[in-house]
Amino acid sequence: MIKDRRTFARTWIPSLLIAFIFLVLVNRCMVSHFRGYAKDDSNSSPRNAFEFEDAHSRGNNLASSQDTAKPPNTNEAFASYQKEYGTADASRYAKNVEKLKRFLRCKTDATCSKSERTVLILGSSHFENALKGHTSGEHIWARSVMHSLDLLGYTYLLASDERESWALYQIVGSETKMVIMEDIAVERCWDGRVRGEGYECIATPARPFDMPVWKLFSFDFWAGGNHPLGGEWQLSPENYKATKPYTSTTYLGYSIENWCKKVPFVNQRQNRVYLLAKHAGYVKESVIDMSIVQNLSQEGVKFVMGGGEPNESIWPDVQNFGTLTQPQFHLELSKSKVLMGLRNPSTSPSPYDALCLGVAFVNPIISHNRENPLDESHWELQQPFLKYVGEPFVYNVHADNKTEVMDAIRRAMAAPLFDRKILAHMTTQAAKERLQRIVNTDWRAKARIVADVFSEFGGDRVFII
Repeated sequence: MIKDRRTFARTWIPSLLIAFIFLVLVNRCMVSHFRGYAKDDSNSSPRNAFEFEDAHSRGNNLASSQDTAKPPNTNEAFASYQKEYGTADASRYAKNVEKLKRFLRCKTDATCSKSERTVLILGSSHFENALKGHTSGEHIWARSVMHSLDLLGYTYLLASDERESWALYQIVGSETKMVIMEDIAVERCWDGRVRGEGYECIATPARPFDMPVWKLFSFDFWAGGNHPLGGEWQLSPENYKATKPYTSTTYLGYSIENWCKKVPFVNQRQNRVYLLAKHAGYVKESVIDMSIVQNLSQEGVKFVMGGGEPNESIWPDVQNFGTLTQPQFHLELSKSKVLMGLRNPSTSPSPYDALCLGVAFVNPIISHNRENPLDESHWELQQPFLKYVGEPFVYNVHADNKTEVMDAIRRAMAAPLFDRKILAHMTTQAAKERLQRIVNTDWRAKARIVADVFSEFGGDRVFII
């Protein structure tokens, strides 16, 4: 047995040691190769997309490996954009051309203010559709972002997708601070650059004048996007870190103050509940027992909603105004004492409208700990970001407890009217300051940290920064 062990030691241990050393050397070579793409190298030519951030203004200084990549001519890029998109949406195109001419003129004359030279490309259709009057949660968020940009005096351009975003970037170049697109558009840019799929729009050594990946941001109403640099490059309307600690999205947020304050405050109101339902499906899927309508109607409480066709019967004893414009919705909501959630739409802006109009919100607890219903840590609410506001503004109710729901509505009906309530982080000023901080964040430095982490751990997301 001892002899066998000695034979094993003499024969196999040196071989295993050599194999181990070989694997270590191979691993170091792979990491060095990755770093050649993802990190700065002070002893070699620029290979980092950070190096290309100012490439439009110093194209002649690029290393010989990039000599074949010439910076785009601004006039030619502008003419190409006009040719390509002149027949696109007239409103979007006209706004862009007007802003581009003003920007290029003041840049040529050296008369641009600092804010004017802060350019954002808004490459999500939600921005354009918000200007057309669309009122989904994404559009209300987009509208608020543009309002903040106007207040800050920043230059912003509208694009329908990543292709038009790229075309605009060729005109504006390194003056562009952020390109905000749909999450799927960022993915298409990434796929086109890395896997040869989709549309090529991310900067590489071969194409240094394309959009640096660290300037691309996902505009996504929900937590859980897939930006190649991580969650911080996903902008969100709510502070999802507060309810989902595992997320790392950047809280951009929004404000409804500018619009809701245009609605006159109604001091004399009926005992009326406005159902948060844009169509019949929301009522049919309600987690609240809708028989409360008949029960409370007998006590003089009126129920109304706006969805579908005018006077379309959605539920007995519920008056339906039909689909309303946002001004009409605000007007009818302001005549009510309560806005009652049913389950969907989740995380809707409408409860914020209600509070701003002096209307209480009944916030259904959709699921909870059955053994301990008062354990708030297990509550899933329709509007989780109003969980801690409290009465008389917000009434959190267990949706499966009919008595609790009815009692909450009775308390809200009996309570004195409260003045407009706008949460501190949702004022116009707060939204503007938050956007300004995000625009002025050193995203380039943050991306370098991400690249270092990937290279250190041998990540497979090889990207140029």
